[in-house]
Amino acid sequence: ASAWKRLADLCKETDDAVGEMHALVSLCEAPGATLSLVSEIARALHRRFSADEVAPGLKDLDPEEKARMFNRVGAVLEANLDGLSATDCSRLAPLHIHTASFKKALEVAERGLKLRPDHAECLRLAAILSQRIPQV
Repeated sequence: ASAWKRLADLCKETDDAVGEMHALVSLCEAPGATLSLVSEIARALHRRFSADEVAPGLKDLDPEEKARMFNRVGAVLEANLDGLSATDCSRLAPLHIHTASFKKALEVAERGLKLRPDHAECLRLAAILSQRIPQV
């Protein structure tokens, strides 16, 4: 795990945003990766792709490659769903949004609200997503 962290740091120092994101995604899947680390990486991944000025390289990343990155981190969090906090849910939901899995994102945001009904980010995500998903 420490090798992936060192690689991510090196890539960040050399402005290799794509390499950094790939290293962080691999770090999530490494033995010994804690749930809090994976949650932080999910947050970082979402922020890097949602920034007003997306880093060079990330902007031009193949959509399928981008989706694989979000899905890999999301899968690690999903595998630990029962152990997620409301904050973790608020970091998992945007990964689903990035892959257009809006129903799944809403379910995760609502799960966070069951854990903590006043969680601001889960409230915001649930409000946005409930408007976006047609009611059946």
